[in-house]
Amino acid sequence: MKSIRINLQFLLAVLLMFALSACSDDPPAQGSLAYAQQEVQKVYPKAQVHEIDGLEVKLIYKDKRFSPENVLRAGVDESEIRKDTIMILYGEPGGELQTVEKESVLPIEELLYGPYSGTQTLWLTLSELPAETREAETRSVDGVDMQVAHFEDGSLYATARPGKVTYTLQANQSSGYEEDELLGILAQVSRIQGN
Repeated sequence: MKSIRINLQFLLAVLLMFALSACSDDPPAQGSLAYAQQEVQKVYPKAQVHEIDGLEVKLIYKDKRFSPENVLRAGVDESEIRKDTIMILYGEPGGELQTVEKESVLPIEELLYGPYSGTQTLWLTLSELPAETREAETRSVDGVDMQVAHFEDGSLYATARPGKVTYTLQANQSSGYEEDELLGILAQVSRIQGN
């Protein structure tokens, strides 16, 4: 009788462990940051939605296009894109979830997260296309080679391609970040993700 009770308790403990592990494997809710991270990794397996001190992710989406033609020149014809470009917008903490109309000015192919209201600070993009920043100087920041350009509107564009993925950072003059800080962010993101 004692061995039956012990076996029954053991069986219940095993069943409880399986039930708990099954609950923890639930996929993240669509529209959550965890869901967006998972979707980003489906396109670029080593990529992460990077945390930046003092900023929050406001919007993440996929798009077939790479970047504004007046800023970047793709190294190949954009019709050769096989993977989506991932666009990540960061801004000041806080803000309400907004609705996106089908006729939105954003070229959103697939919305993964947000958009949340608030001040937009910087964009990060990930693309398989090699690219050159127009009117750029080449610099090395923390061991990462990048191209850096300033435009008349006060915006900063920088690209880095340490592997098979091009990382682009775009920020305007009112971002509140010094150029060295922005380039440090790009270097850190592209180096850590090591695609």
